[in-house]
Amino acid sequence: MSLRFTSLLTSLVALLVMASVVPCHNHEELIKDRYSLHEECRDQLNLQIGEELYASIVYMNMAAYFDRPSVARNGYAKFFRAQSQEEYNHASKLIDYINSRNSTVGRIKITDDVPKSEWLSPVEALQDAIEVEKDIYGKLQYIHILADQKCQDSHLTDFLEGQFFTEQVESIQELQTMLTKIKVHDRSAAAVILHITDEKLAKKDEL
Repeated sequence: MSLRFTSLLTSLVALLVMASVVPCHNHEELIKDRYSLHEECRDQLNLQIGEELYASIVYMNMAAYFDRPSVARNGYAKFFRAQSQEEYNHASKLIDYINSRNSTVGRIKITDDVPKSEWLSPVEALQDAIEVEKDIYGKLQYIHILADQKCQDSHLTDFLEGQFFTEQVESIQELQTMLTKIKVHDRSAAAVILHITDEKLAKKDEL
């Protein structure tokens, strides 16, 4: 075997060894990078934190309004106060999730929209509440699609499915059912129904 051939063979072996090592290193880096949240998914989650806190403010405004002595719908005040706490808990849950994935929370941006502070009746408040919940649901769906198709983050999609979607659907259904029960055309009947539902909400230990 010539010296030239032996040298060539040695070089080829070295190249093969290098080729087998590099993909393994890249694979390890890929696994490491995928543990942390994709930047775009993280940014959308940060925005969602702001949406949840905005919803919490909306519901707290509703609670404050119905608790006024001039309105005196204490049951609805209690209900919307609980809704406000639920949205606050959602924001906290998102913050905890971001931190659990070794990511920084960054800035929490509250929407520039100014929440209402008065409603003509519980009917109007429930209609607004339904729109708030549907808006949040749609934005969570967007994050899910982003996580699945672009970020390719199965843990994030599983988190959203397990912690948010079912609860959002049930919340919308509850609000729609409440609205159907009190949305009647007869004013006298409506006044009686509102009084009865308000009393029932006030007596509930858990909402």
